[in-house]
Amino acid sequence: MTIFKTISATAMLMATSASMMANTTMCAEDIIPADSTEMLKKETAELVGEVEDEEANKKAVQNKMKIAHLYYGVMTGYYGLTIKKDHGGAATSSSYKSAFNNKADNFLAFAPLATAYTLKLAGMESRSSWQKMAVSNALSIGFAAGASKIIEKNVNRRRPMGGSEQHCFPSTHAVIAYTGATILSNEYAWKHPWIGVGGYACATLTSLMRRTNDMHWYSDLSMGASIGITSTELGYWITDLLFKSPKGGKARLQKAVIDKSFRPSFANSFMGMSYINSEFNIGDDKISFKKGNKGGLESAYFFNPYVGAGGQIYVTTNQVKVNGNFQDHSFDCAVIGAGPYFSFPVTNTVLIGANIVGNYTAYPNCDLNDIDCRLGGRDGWGYGAGASFSWLLGGLKQNIRLYCAYASLPSIAEGSGRLKTFGYGIGFSKMFSVK
Repeated sequence: MTIFKTISATAMLMATSASMMANTTMCAEDIIPADSTEMLKKETAELVGEVEDEEANKKAVQNKMKIAHLYYGVMTGYYGLTIKKDHGGAATSSSYKSAFNNKADNFLAFAPLATAYTLKLAGMESRSSWQKMAVSNALSIGFAAGASKIIEKNVNRRRPMGGSEQHCFPSTHAVIAYTGATILSNEYAWKHPWIGVGGYACATLTSLMRRTNDMHWYSDLSMGASIGITSTELGYWITDLLFKSPKGGKARLQKAVIDKSFRPSFANSFMGMSYINSEFNIGDDKISFKKGNKGGLESAYFFNPYVGAGGQIYVTTNQVKVNGNFQDHSFDCAVIGAGPYFSFPVTNTVLIGANIVGNYTAYPNCDLNDIDCRLGGRDGWGYGAGASFSWLLGGLKQNIRLYCAYASLPSIAEGSGRLKTFGYGIGFSKMFSVK
């Protein structure tokens, strides 16, 4: 009897289990309510959609970065070629060179590339796998080094400081620095934009130090930047083809919203042309200037969409003429200024801006060949104003900035009057408080 009960109970349990499995398979709605099932399906679809949107957004951001890099690379190359015959940045006096004798640029040039691999080793998410990063970086560096050496060998150009070396166009330091900065930007700026800004700021500082150390003309540095940026983008493009990377979907980037929370604060590096409109006489000799170069950094914090406060620091260099004859040394100045900044949104991606600044100018001494006279050494206060046109590059909030500026600077010689300068050029900015 006991055995019979045991067998009967076992059979009942098996039948019950089979019945539950059948009911679960055929009638899931009896266990999970219909509305819960629909909600689960909807949440799953939304999750898949969010993943697809994130991938499309990531590819769109990277595509925007490519456009920005190539645009900046082409513009710096054009800029370098247009001023190559104009030794804007000519040799300075010995006192000027000794004041800026700093070798930190030899190490700064490698900092962006070293940072990219340090972050990779630390486990930070990057654009590429180790294998893909190694291939793209090897191609980028190879293209940059090859282009640089070919141009150097075919352009016999001496350094501003003189010497026997005849291959300083383009600047190798600039090529290295901007290649590393573009690699760093490609790998990490799509997710952490300030990393890209830091890389290009380091490359810009390297170039400015090469100039202030009197090792290169500005055109050497500009062409070096162009080679570094475009070679890196070429290396990444070929690597994407080799690894058959999928093409990006539609861009679904959130554009800037022009409302009370919109604040177009920015950090900007720029370069351009510099003109000195002042002419004056020293005795019977006429002093005038040729167009030169301008480069620097600028940043502003906006309290609302329209008004902010900011500052700028830049250097200019212009060749000097005495009675129409060019002198061996250029006339250089360093300017730092601050004041109110203004912005007006034309569209969600286009802004026009303006600024009014008070500035302080430092003049390194500039000796003239044809007459016994020295320009500069009259540091002092001045003022200036500028205007800009900015194109916002989508979700990264980076932008291309075209600018023009006027400045009234202190006198540079007895009876010269205030120095009137005008400049224009291009900058690449990161907007850091856009909604």
